[in-house]
Amino acid sequence: MKVGLLLARIHARETIDIAKNAEKAGLDGIWVPEMNTRDSVTQLAGIAASTNRIRLATCILNVYSRPPVLAAMTYGSLDELSSGRVVAGIGIGNPEYVTDMYSMEFKNGFARLQEYLEVLKLAFKGEPFSHSGPHFPVKHWGLGYSPERTHVPIFVGAHNDSVLRFAGQKADGCILNAVSIEDVKHARQVVSSAAESQGRDPSAVELASVMMTSLHEDPETARKNARRLMSFYISRSWIRKRLARSPFAEEAISLYQVLKEKGLEGVSAAISDEMTETLGITGAPEILSHRLEEYQQAGLDTVILYVAPDGRSATDRFQSAIQAVS
Repeated sequence: MKVGLLLARIHARETIDIAKNAEKAGLDGIWVPEMNTRDSVTQLAGIAASTNRIRLATCILNVYSRPPVLAAMTYGSLDELSSGRVVAGIGIGNPEYVTDMYSMEFKNGFARLQEYLEVLKLAFKGEPFSHSGPHFPVKHWGLGYSPERTHVPIFVGAHNDSVLRFAGQKADGCILNAVSIEDVKHARQVVSSAAESQGRDPSAVELASVMMTSLHEDPETARKNARRLMSFYISRSWIRKRLARSPFAEEAISLYQVLKEKGLEGVSAAISDEMTETLGITGAPEILSHRLEEYQQAGLDTVILYVAPDGRSATDRFQSAIQAVS
């Protein structure tokens, strides 16, 4: 199994140190989200110039904040800086960011994602092209240079079956988030069936997932730190929609009510141990290898560890996770 790190809400210079340590330890990738703090591209550019082997992925760029032509220019530049190590992780995003931050209407997300991927694929070929789609029309444009690669891997963030099927049909991989073993098995089945329907090799579609990770010798301390991180997830509408289709549907409804009444701290205190341990990797450091094996057997190709804050510096807590998995 490939192992990467999700570097979120971390000082930009620290991300470079963590990435260098991860590369030295043999980890596969660095995945940087773009939510409402630092942008992912600047950080990945710094990491690209400071490393030699490790994959560099956006996790994710949403289809509202940048038009695909600009995204193609961005990924092309990053791929040059990194000598061909970029993964273009894209997705629909969520309404909290799109509406509140970008002042855009959150609609036609799936249609935009489909068209976005098509424009990126055309752009990465390096030749001028035109595209007549309703959301992102392009008139005779090209990168204007020979790109590092004419096929940059494109992964899509997937939280429902429609996007999973699209990933199997068109993408190089998909990115799950906070999933159980059963969620992975289901995603693998949907993606593989969709790939086969298009004559594709299902194994060519990489199944990756961000996993909330909290490691501590004291199990209760590990769960406490994990619940703090999970409370942020509960506050996002996209995760609540997915949980509404899961065995945790009733708990998700209850937690949303707690969120409205008591905020994130209230949610953190109310999340059950079962949810914490099912949707994340939580416990003593030695549990990590066992949990990764379980996810691999379920069909996950790549795990992206999102290490919960625990009072230590980001460099120190990620180094502990690196050591646990090395």
